[in-house]
Amino acid sequence: MPWIVYETRNLVTGDLYIGVCKTTRPKFHLYLGSGAVLRRAVRKYGRENFARTTLIEVDTAEEAYLIEAAVVDDRWLKRDDVYNLKTGGMGGHGHKMSDEAKAKISEYRKNATEHNKKISLALRGRTLSEEHRRKLAEATRKSNTGRPVSEETRRLLSERQKAAWARGRKSRKGDAT
Repeated sequence: MPWIVYETRNLVTGDLYIGVCKTTRPKFHLYLGSGAVLRRAVRKYGRENFARTTLIEVDTAEEAYLIEAAVVDDRWLKRDDVYNLKTGGMGGHGHKMSDEAKAKISEYRKNATEHNKKISLALRGRTLSEEHRRKLAEATRKSNTGRPVSEETRRLLSERQKAAWARGRKSRKGDAT
């Protein structure tokens, strides 16, 4: 059965995410979910503090999304302990967000911004030792050195950059040529 409906639980806070995944995807065993808020939580709490449980295995995507839609409904989204931002049953791309989902994201970003301001204020006026500055400079210089790049990769990067210039702008990660 190539599709599952799964639950990812934050072991620290108990918050939940319900999703659908194809079992044949690369690194399936590591997959926790694709929700934006879930991914941020994984970065914050660490992958080791999340557990994915398979709720049901089915043969088709249609079945999986129908089951997800039955679980992740408007009532589910109103809960305070969920990472899902929209009702289930449609996959993650190209769908309009509900006003509630937008409010959740707005609240998250507001709190993150306040947190960043506090960090900025705490670091203001701090001076770094010469040793610390030297180590930072060295790490920055070494970040991309020594990485082998194939001729094929060089050719593709060159083509992407030329296409971007032809469009009158700099190349960005993910630009298609």
